[in-house]
Amino acid sequence: RKLMNSLEGIFGKEQVFCALEQFPEPKDYPRPSKALDICTDGIVRCKFFFLYLQRKTYSGALVELGYAMAYGKPTMIFTEKKEVLPYMMQDESELTGIVQLEGRSFDECVSRIQKFVAKWHGP
Repeated sequence: RKLMNSLEGIFGKEQVFCALEQFPEPKDYPRPSKALDICTDGIVRCKFFFLYLQRKTYSGALVELGYAMAYGKPTMIFTEKKEVLPYMMQDESELTGIVQLEGRSFDECVSRIQKFVAKWHGP
């Protein structure tokens, strides 16, 4: 939640979409096709895509990451170790920044977000 608060501080609350905020518990999840519609709509409307990935996963987060990349959204991935990322995502690219959280303070991470956003959006 701390990361979401920082993003909302940078962009404004109405500009930040987080599916987990809409569906905090599995019992709240809509059926898969509806969840996909909601998430892809959020991705289409966003200027930047941020992903926090704690461990190797096969969750919908990777589907969302693929959509964000397909739509050409500047993407920043936060992870403890980049080895948890899918192999093809372990290098930074023109559109993708990777922030390894291990050994970094929260303020350092927020600073990286601000620099990333300034690169794509201006100060």
